[in-house]
Amino acid sequence: MDPSKTRHDENFPVGSFLIAKPLRPHVHAWYRFARAADDAADAPGLAPADKLARIDALEQGLVDGSHPDSAPLKDSGKGLDHARELLVAFRADARGESCKSWDDLLHYCRYSASPVGRYLLDIHGEDRATWPAGDALCTALQILNHLQDCGDDNRELDRRYVPENWIPAGFFEPANAKLRRPVLDRCLDGVEDLLSDAAALPAQIRDTRLRLEVRTILRLARTLTRKLRLADPIEGRVALGKRDFLKSFALSWSPICISDEEIVIGRVARAKSSFVSGMKALPSDRKRGMFALYAFCRDVDDIADGPGKPDEKKALLAGWGRDLDALYAGTAKTPLTRELRWAVDRFKLPRSEFELVLDGMRTDSANAVRMPDGVALANYCRCVAGAVGVLSVHVFGAPDPATVEFAVRLGHALQLTNILRDVDGDALEDRLYVPQDLLDQFGIDGSNALDVTKQPGFARACAKLAEEAKAAYATVDIPRATASKLKPALLMMMAYRKLLSKLLARGWVDRKPVPKTTLPEKAQIALKVALAR
Repeated sequence: MDPSKTRHDENFPVGSFLIAKPLRPHVHAWYRFARAADDAADAPGLAPADKLARIDALEQGLVDGSHPDSAPLKDSGKGLDHARELLVAFRADARGESCKSWDDLLHYCRYSASPVGRYLLDIHGEDRATWPAGDALCTALQILNHLQDCGDDNRELDRRYVPENWIPAGFFEPANAKLRRPVLDRCLDGVEDLLSDAAALPAQIRDTRLRLEVRTILRLARTLTRKLRLADPIEGRVALGKRDFLKSFALSWSPICISDEEIVIGRVARAKSSFVSGMKALPSDRKRGMFALYAFCRDVDDIADGPGKPDEKKALLAGWGRDLDALYAGTAKTPLTRELRWAVDRFKLPRSEFELVLDGMRTDSANAVRMPDGVALANYCRCVAGAVGVLSVHVFGAPDPATVEFAVRLGHALQLTNILRDVDGDALEDRLYVPQDLLDQFGIDGSNALDVTKQPGFARACAKLAEEAKAAYATVDIPRATASKLKPALLMMMAYRKLLSKLLARGWVDRKPVPKTTLPEKAQIALKVALAR
């Protein structure tokens, strides 16, 4: 059977001229074997048992020497064990297994991708200490390939490598690009973390030619990551071009230097939040700290608001709990957690506030969210907004008790405004933050949030909560001693206060359109804050 691809069709170089000439036949033999196994696993029209039989025959051919590529693999003294590990992944493909979670995907890549890098490192005589960085690179390349092919894999093979617990209904419909983008970006964030771990690999490699090959591949991987950020692989093929290969090779003679800070800045910029513009005026170290804090909040919020079952979301949030353990122990492992570690050291950020944020996200991860009373709502606001405010004033350089109290009170008022603005959108997700004891005052009942919002008394309940929000702003005392350090917070306070006034003017009987703060209003507020002393 003719192979579905050759090494010249792959995203990344396979035994290119950069590899020493005596080793190229071994690399090419490895590729041909891997391609044959991949084609067996994906063979159209074959039952899983028949696919598995073909893979078993390939393995037997390696062992007994009957496979045409068994000799070069055995001659290298390194190929057989790695090749057999690779077959673990292809057998999973043959059985039609998909990846339910990100951890499942990483486990799959341990067998579908890592053996390739380990074989290449072994035949060059590199130390096994290079394996972790090599595994990270190979895993990143594999995930990029899965993202490129996610539509074809789903349509033609009924197989999904994008974590299924992240995929919302309609994900693969071409028209649903906005639905796909957060999931694709979440995968690409994981790829960037892996590429950050892989960046150490060139310096660990002794062989000059292999080092150049790895640098070229790293640059190509980053280029493809950027392309996948900008284009949708369901709408059309997203691929590297000849110019990308030439540029990456030309730059391979210089080391790759992409800092954790740059990776986090990229994540913050992609969020396209007005928050970013408010942070730009900060001194560089405080801006760096706020970007790390924002990226953390964005990540955990995406978990809570994204697709998936509550147990799966809570498992991901538990993972963040372990990440906090690691970063406070000084062993942070990803670009974001390393940046957070820097911020924790620089600004003495209290761990308890990060834990409160996670508690708030656990609340939002439930299938249905309800606030039994005003106390529960206040606790929720303290977690999702007050905690962020407390961490922020530490970064601003104002961790004194009066400013912390300012942050907590402001966070409460801001979150009430968010709740009042988003009541209908939240109801579509069966989230209802207007507390039940307030709803009871107006004779409102019902188990479904959307039904609750349609009851006559709901507008009056929202109006009363809005008066509570208005009163909450009145309790926010700006501390004179630190006011000059709090301009980003004051900017947000004035913008949200303006939004609340618009909500009050509109009312809650007819809740459309949702009011926004206009650009001229934002400019006026920014000027007022800038001129404040």
